[in-house]
Amino acid sequence: MDVGGGLGGTTITTKRNAATTSEEATERRLLDQVLERQKTLRDLALKERAAREQVRELTEENAVLREYIENLTSSGSGSGGSATFSAHKK
Repeated sequence: MDVGGGLGGTTITTKRNAATTSEEATERRLLDQVLERQKTLRDLALKERAAREQVRELTEENAVLREYIENLTSSGSGSGGSATFSAHKK
């Protein structure tokens, strides 16, 4: 293989440039994939936090409703069902 001047040297240089360009394209593609996955991970983390907050709120609401129902059933048997709601939501 001719590595000096002339056509042989040009062919090797062209192949090296093509390989470098291919490697750079691969690196750009991989970097784009990493950035996209980081964005997806951030989005999922935000959704997870929102879901946890919603679960916490629903759990509190469920406790209030449970207390209300217990008050209705316990005082309803002796007073003809005229229970008042004494639980309050935080």
